[in-house]
Amino acid sequence: IVHRETGQFMGRCSIKVAEPANLNKDGSFGISMLLKFWGKGCGTEATRFTVDHAFRVPGVQRVSVNVLE
Repeated sequence: IVHRETGQFMGRCSIKVAEPANLNKDGSFGISMLLKFWGKGCGTEATRFTVDHAFRVPGVQRVSVNVLE
């Protein structure tokens, strides 16, 4: 994830499909943001874009997430 105006690195966001040949096409979502970008909506925007893309382009049918504190 990069800042739209400055190009500064902000974090990572992805969905990994462990078994592409699997008919269910289950995806595992992950996001990690630098602390200074928390609470500004950047992670929410990246999450919405990534999940929407996964359901449209690769045809993922289900997405799961594990939360680490």
